[in-house]
Amino acid sequence: DVAARAVFVADLEQSLFDLLNAAELDGDAICRLVLQASGGLAPPSAQPQADGAGAGDDDVQDGVRCDQQARLRKVLIRALDCLDLSDEYTFRVVEPALQYLKSLLADFRARTGTGILGARSCKQWLKLQCLLEEQLGFKVSAVASTTAKETRRSSATGHKRIPAADYAMITDNYEYVPSKRVKALETVEHHPSAPKTLRCSSCGHAIT
Repeated sequence: DVAARAVFVADLEQSLFDLLNAAELDGDAICRLVLQASGGLAPPSAQPQADGAGAGDDDVQDGVRCDQQARLRKVLIRALDCLDLSDEYTFRVVEPALQYLKSLLADFRARTGTGILGARSCKQWLKLQCLLEEQLGFKVSAVASTTAKETRRSSATGHKRIPAADYAMITDNYEYVPSKRVKALETVEHHPSAPKTLRCSSCGHAIT
């Protein structure tokens, strides 16, 4: 149901906004949000072929669903970016979501014979794929070597949380500041004297 899905997505967006603007990042709540968001994620679909036909009711409904899925992927990307998945307990909690994402990407390749660049909203899917390659590929073998005692440890141990100052943000002056992890990458260069303006193609909103 499109209306029910709209409420679901809006609730997740509001929850993430509240969590990211809290005085202290709640890793447990972020993990729950990741599981919820991934549960509502539809498989990637191939980019449509333009045929010049007018948009019918089915096309309008499809456009609404695509928009909702794009918002859902955005929530998932931002939530995953806030978590330190090198922490074993945090990884264990969100592992079902990561494995589900991995299966969606693998199924798309099997169905289409192409990479994720052939999918709708390929930039978002590519970001999710990069997160998996960066985090999941490393942790699969590491988790397999842990003992049963280690994997059953109590939630009282808690998550290793990234300090609020270390994740990406947009300042009051509409300046985008990358996360500490991104800024530490060898291929990332900082040129404060040559700022770039990013402008939304839909609403015209701009950030630097």
